[in-house]
Amino acid sequence: MVKYFLLMKSKIKIFQIIVFFVFVSPAYAQETKHASHKPVGDRYVLHAGIFRPYVATSLQINNQYTPGTIISLEDDLGFEDRPWLFKVDGYAAITKRSAFKLTYTNLNRKSAWDIDRDINIFDTTFHVGANLDVFFNTTFLSLSYKYNIFTKPTWDAGAAFGIRFLRIKTGAKLETNNFSKFDESVAIAAPAPVFGLYGNAYLNEQLMFRCSFDYFSVSIKGIRGFVIDNNLSLEYYFIKNLGVGAAVNFLAFRIDDLPIGENFDGQIKYNLSGFSLFLAAKF
Repeated sequence: MVKYFLLMKSKIKIFQIIVFFVFVSPAYAQETKHASHKPVGDRYVLHAGIFRPYVATSLQINNQYTPGTIISLEDDLGFEDRPWLFKVDGYAAITKRSAFKLTYTNLNRKSAWDIDRDINIFDTTFHVGANLDVFFNTTFLSLSYKYNIFTKPTWDAGAAFGIRFLRIKTGAKLETNNFSKFDESVAIAAPAPVFGLYGNAYLNEQLMFRCSFDYFSVSIKGIRGFVIDNNLSLEYYFIKNLGVGAAVNFLAFRIDDLPIGENFDGQIKYNLSGFSLFLAAKF
């Protein structure tokens, strides 16, 4: 998973170059030829479908005296790293040049973990041989405001800013033969602003290309974090307002020294990157 994340991150700039020369340039060249097309800026667009990502998650919870153990949910706990998810996003134009985009996806996972080394979670040490029931549920919401700097009959491009909101609820439960118990959970909300660029283009009368590249990095009062959220998609409209599409998405979310309760802080790394297939509707 780490190798996959580094490989994807190294290709971001290559994607941006490909987008311009392979997709945006042909659309610009065809602008006069296809001037009869409906403009790119449809008032409302809805995508709904299945998402098959690679997931890589690591979590560390520290108390005020002792650093916690860094745990990989996929490698250490055996959490599924290629789930099938439902994903939905929608666009709503508010003027000729501006629109909002909202994206939602949710992932709930759990696992029984036979501990193979001593670890620290919250203020408790667990020793080799213990069995923990662990769950890790995430909800991801993305809201962006988009403004067209360029608006043409067959393509548009502009800048965007917005919020990426990751809500995590995680916990662990242990019950031993001598009736000692451990049952702790925590909910974490991790919002982050992003800024980026985007473009949309009709490649022909039925095929549409969309792309967006969003990023932000910040350090405030000891809390450090960054977000990368990049998307490429193709949509084929077999009738005027209904079509199918495919997309690739790269999402990386990291926050360090995040306060968790009164006496704890933590580190979260969350990567959710893969392919999706969806139905598309516009009106």
